[in-house]
Amino acid sequence: MTTAHALRVSEAVDKSREQLRDEHRVRLVNSAEEGVPLHSLPAGVYGFTYAPASHEAGLFAKASYLSFEIHKTSSQGTQIVGFVTEQEAGNLDYAVDCELFPEARDTARTLVSVAASRIIGAKALARDRGNCLRLRLRAPN
Repeated sequence: MTTAHALRVSEAVDKSREQLRDEHRVRLVNSAEEGVPLHSLPAGVYGFTYAPASHEAGLFAKASYLSFEIHKTSSQGTQIVGFVTEQEAGNLDYAVDCELFPEARDTARTLVSVAASRIIGAKALARDRGNCLRLRLRAPN
């Protein structure tokens, strides 16, 4: 991949993230909200964490290397933002097992948001695989 191509891909991902934030109507956590457990934050915020499947996780304004973006919405609950394969993205309308990555990696290049309420099982982050979060999801309501 050339540097110019990588830059275009990065810009497209940034635009997709911004569209998702607009769709979810969230704003970045402010300095007073940083580190506050997710369950104590108001709806309408987003931030970054290394504990994406925990409602006890604190959210932070700065995206750190391989941290997950979390949206706490007013209408769709908590959403974990990440990347899955195209095939996994196509199966998200069903009960499914998937691997969610905080950044695009290998074939996991499709940006999605997963409702935390759908998680029925989560394995610890696979640090050696780009902080992959292995999820078992129930079908959406």
